[in-house]
Amino acid sequence: MPAGPDTSRLSPADCVAALRSYPRRARQAVAATNGDDVDALAEVAGPDGRSAVQHLDGAARSLEMLGEAVRSVLVQDGPTLVPAVLDESARVWVVEGSSGDVHAALDHLEAAAQSVAEVAAGDAGGAEGWDRTGTVAGSGEEVSALDVLREAVRTGAAGLRGADAALAAARH
Repeated sequence: MPAGPDTSRLSPADCVAALRSYPRRARQAVAATNGDDVDALAEVAGPDGRSAVQHLDGAARSLEMLGEAVRSVLVQDGPTLVPAVLDESARVWVVEGSSGDVHAALDHLEAAAQSVAEVAAGDAGGAEGWDRTGTVAGSGEEVSALDVLREAVRTGAAGLRGADAALAAARH
């Protein structure tokens, strides 16, 4: 899995708490623009060439995909998962023209993070449910539902860090 915060020791409850915090944290980062034109700042490319809106939207789309993967592993026997579950470089989200409205990106992130948190907070069949596995297409690697949930947490955190960096660069 890609670099980022070490999520290997997070419990499902820890993951739920982290996911539920992302919308608040993203809104705080955007609010920290101190009256500047937040829509304009959020469109400025950061150090990695992506704007805050692109980071937030990419995190939301990834969370949607990862949430579906968690759900599949929890309810199906040995599902086949898309490579993007483990391979961040396979998460290509086409954005045509302007990357979008920052408030829409925040709403999208909130809905996606809450959706994954709800799946994780629901009845996962007890501790055994988190040990259920799926197979990643192409590599054949087996991943547990908890592995995928932890990847959702890592992905959300990376999206927030990217958005923060882009906004910081835009302000200077």
